[in-house]
Formats: sequence, structure tokens, C-alpha cells
Amino acid sequence: MLKVCENLREADIKGRRYGLARAETGYLRALVDATADKDRLLQVELLKSLGDVNLEKGRLGRDLGKLNMALALYIAAMVRCDHREQGEGIEHRYEYTERLVQGVCPKGSQVRERPTADKEMTTPSMVAEKFQDLDNNRTTGGNTDFMLVGYAQLIVEGIVNDNNMLETDAIKSCGDVYLKRGTETRDTRDLTRATALYNTALTRCNNFQGTVAIVHRLLHTAKIRQDITISINRPTRTQRQQDVRRRVGKDHFSPSSSAPLSNIINGGMRRLHNSPDPQKAENPTRVDEDNVYEEHLQDGCRALQTGDLDKAEQSFAAALKSVHVNGQHKKEAEPMYKLGDVYLKRGIQSKDGGDFTKAAALCNAALVRSRREDIWGNDPENKSSIC
Repeated sequence: MLKVCENLREADIKGRRYGLARAETGYLRALVDATADKDRLLQVELLKSLGDVNLEKGRLGRDLGKLNMALALYIAAMVRCDHREQGEGIEHRYEYTERLVQGVCPKGSQVRERPTADKEMTTPSMVAEKFQDLDNNRTTGGNTDFMLVGYAQLIVEGIVNDNNMLETDAIKSCGDVYLKRGTETRDTRDLTRATALYNTALTRCNNFQGTVAIVHRLLHTAKIRQDITISINRPTRTQRQQDVRRRVGKDHFSPSSSAPLSNIINGGMRRLHNSPDPQKAENPTRVDEDNVYEEHLQDGCRALQTGDLDKAEQSFAAALKSVHVNGQHKKEAEPMYKLGDVYLKRGIQSKDGGDFTKAAALCNAALVRSRREDIWGNDPENKSSIC
């Protein structure tokens, strides 16, 4: 609970300083992060806090709609609550709100009319209308924080009205925002949040087309992350090679060297012929292993293009095995990603949910490999501790 209080503190401070509107915006923004982090305790607390905001608005303005929204948010929070004390606090708020509703509308005839009416908004076209403005804003490069708050409002609306389609699409759209931001800024933390949101949406999705779209996004995110990791590591290796060349040039060709240049070259040649070269025995083996890995990947890509999914799966699995056995874990991400693509295409053909589950699992495994490279770099001792 201490961590939850820390996460809510900023939104609470802004609410006391700038009013209920800023508090609601802060809670909605925090709800997206809690959904990405799969922090159930924080989600419950945020739903309760959003209920408190609507309760206060309804109390001050005697607004029955806001009071009904507060009741719906408290119900959603209680359904998700696993802690007794937290649940008791929400229940007290619900009972207090009910008494206010009775004061505003003695018969209480409209307490649940609004959620019932909104629950009928379940067709794809009606749901798409709710996203039209925000999606256009995202396409034209609008403010990402504004879009996240807008999608969070749709998440809350889906939760309140028990509209699974609306909630799932809103979570997926939040993932799209983080994916776009991560692609533009090359920040892998945004890609991690996008993956977490896609996984959350995948667990809530109950239609075939939506599942295909989410798994495709997961694989696309994994590919982008891998490309970013490769582009980050390549300049590091180039710089290291340049440093080595500079050091070698400084050591052997320094103008201050007292020995003639011919003696240095002749001495170096004698050492080269007389001393064993440890890389001579290793380089051919490493080259052969790399060639086998690349051949398997190329065979798999060709099979995937021609639609031979069984052959593609065998080739990518062989590529994965070749680098895993030899401890080249940084190369495992590419065949994992490709295998995920195989299972995605197989799932589209067979409409088997198990294939989509495997595709998502392989995508997540590829992301873990790529993320581990971001954290540990090229230090073999660190990587061996988490393999």
C-alpha cells in the first residue's frame, strides 16, 4: 500500500492545488501505467479515486449522472479488490453515494439507467466511432499524454459499462501510443510498456480478428526493439575497434620510439611466426557456426514466404538451437521472433487460439532476450547468471 500511496501522491497534490479536473486527469494517466504494469492493487485504488472525483462533482453540482458514475466505479473497484480493508473503504463510499442519490432522486429510478444504455454500444462500428478523434490525433502526431488520457477515459467507460470490446480496444490503443513514441524516440522503455499493454489487451480479447491484430502488434514491437538494440550495439563495437587501432598505431609507430621502424616490424613478424595464435583454431569454428545459423534463418524466411509453415518452423527452430547450444544468447531473439510470425500465420489459417498464445509467448521471449542485452551489454559473466 505504501507503493500505491507514492504513485497516487502526485495526482492527489495536483488535485488539491488545481482542482478536481486536474486530479481526474492525473488518475486517468496513472491508470494507464497501472494497466501496463499489471498492478491490480493500484488499479483498484485508482478506480476508487476516480469514483471519489465523480462523487465530489456530483455532490457539489447535484449531478445525478456523476453520482451514478461514482457508483459504477466503486462497483468495478470492489469486483477487482482482493484486500478486505480496501474493500470495506470502497463499500462505505458506495453506501454514502447511494444516500446522496436518494437525496437527488428520491425514487432512485435512474440510478443504473446510464450504464444499461451504454452497455448496448458493443458493435465494432459504434466502438470505432468513439476512437475516431483520438486515432486521427495519433495519426497526425498529437500530444501523446493527451491521447493516453483520452484512451484511459474509454478504458474507464468500458469497465463501468462492462463493455469488453471498448475496454480491450482502448488498452490496445494505449499500447499503440507507446509503440509510436518508442519508435520515434528509440526508447525501449516505451516499447516495454507497449508490450505489457498488448499482453493485457490479449488476455481480455474474445474475438478472432482482435487477437490477430494484437499478436501482430506484439511481433512488430519485438522486431522494432531488436532493430533498436542492434543499432545501439553496432556503434559501440565500431568505436571499440577504432580505439584498438589507435592504441596499436600509438604503440608501434610512435615518433618517440628509439628503435628503428624496420626492427619493430621484423621483431613483430618473428613473434607472429614463433607464437601460437589462439584465434586460428577458433575462428573457423565460429565462422562455420555463424554460417549455419544464417543458412537456417534464410531457409526459414524462404519457406515462410512460400507458405511452407512446417519447413519454416523447422528451420527457425534449428537456428535457435544452434545459437542456444553455443551460448550465443544475444542471437536468440531473431529466430524467436520469426517463430512467432510462423505461429501467427498458422493461427490465422487454423483459427486456433493456441497458436496465437504460442506466437505471443515467443514474442515475449524475444523481447526478454533483447532487453537483457540492453541491461547487461556484452559482459558474459553477467549474462550467464540469468540464462
